[in-house]
Amino acid sequence: MRRTVPLATLLLAACGSPSEAPAPTAGATVRMDFSRRDGFFTAPFPSDDLAGGTSVDLSRWPNPARQRYVQGLIDLAARSRGFATSAPIYLPLTAEPSALQLPSPAASVRDDAPVFVIDLDRMEPTCRWATSSS
Repeated sequence: MRRTVPLATLLLAACGSPSEAPAPTAGATVRMDFSRRDGFFTAPFPSDDLAGGTSVDLSRWPNPARQRYVQGLIDLAARSRGFATSAPIYLPLTAEPSALQLPSPAASVRDDAPVFVIDLDRMEPTCRWATSSS
């Protein structure tokens, strides 16, 4: 089951001026601590803060059992220039989202869906909105 929250409110701030940004909504929000001091998953993944332009730094990826397979994937990422353009995005939440906030799969792709994905491509001068898809 895919878990989502109304991110439109949170992500609107990325495209508008602070005076245009709506007030935050109550409930679960996406954790956005890019310092990752309290753990690797305190910010979305994948994220530009982990891609240094010439390689991907997953050195802080949790691997407490020191699994060789996991370490091999971390080492492989270090030889990559960036993340996949069509991969899943992990958005850690501050709390469990209310089931009442989640749209049905059919409603999640309508123009009035409460959840949206924003393309914030560095090469684009403006933000483009797209409804979420499953």
